Amino acid sequence: MSALRIVLKIPGAAYAELVKELKQVPPRERAERVRFLAGVGMAFLKPTEGPSQPACQAPIAPAQDVGFNRLRSKLREGLE
Repeated sequence: MSALRIVLKIPGAAYAELVKELKQVPPRERAERVRFLAGVGMAFLKPTEGPSQPACQAPIAPAQDVGFNRLRSKLREGLE
């Protein structure tokens, strides 16, 4: 299994919510938190494989937060 090293610079003005979230996480645990958030974002952006969601999982309501929508749009652009 190969590893990928990434140095991530997050401008506070553009991603204030993300910076606020990551400042609450101890420095040595931030990389894992970013990996987790990226995984959640990828799962949210990808269409589901089956015709319906599992019964134990409630559907996710679309976010109305403007900052989140801006971040989601930038993430989608990066995947294309």
